[in-house]
Amino acid sequence: MNKTAWLVLGGQRDDITYHHLYTVGVDRGSIDLLYKELPIDLAIGDFDSITNQQLLQIASRAKVMVFLPTQKDKTDTLAAIDLLVQRGFTKFKLTQALGGRIDHTISNLRLLYLLAQRNICATIEDNRTIITCLPAGKYRFLKKDFPFRYLSFFAQEGSVNHLTLKHLKYELNDFNLKLNDTMTISNEIIASEFEVSFSSHYLYMINTQDKE
Repeated sequence: MNKTAWLVLGGQRDDITYHHLYTVGVDRGSIDLLYKELPIDLAIGDFDSITNQQLLQIASRAKVMVFLPTQKDKTDTLAAIDLLVQRGFTKFKLTQALGGRIDHTISNLRLLYLLAQRNICATIEDNRTIITCLPAGKYRFLKKDFPFRYLSFFAQEGSVNHLTLKHLKYELNDFNLKLNDTMTISNEIIASEFEVSFSSHYLYMINTQDKE
């Protein structure tokens, strides 16, 4: 059985909630869960950027708190995921992972790639974006799980060979997508299901829309 955890990070705030998921506040993300009066199953981080009063409030609400050292070789988010994997979780939804500090945004995007290398299913999601990193393989997706207008693809780690896209507005067949290619941006889903397949390396898939 897949166990999914919802990780709330410290980036740009959004109003996404995932009911009935195990809820994790990662460092400053715990504050947002606190203020939104949402459950905190786990609060984890070094908490070096919050006040003592906020820390006491989090401690009073969180079912479990894990304190990480300030000096460490992992980000708080990766440490949280490693802990949750040990506890049997297999899928992760990361929110508030974008739009804050640019270095944190880049780190979170790189994290998706790291998790894909480990065959761990993870997505970054906010009010108008869903991002995942796929290892080579063949996939079938449902349109209902990708509610935004545009669907874009970017190679990661080298050429993505034999990329085939079916049931999208712009289809591809056995195309070799290079690391510096940008032609696979702003596609659109036109059927209830669509297919993505490729034979090498890793592929970022981004479902997004314009700001209103």
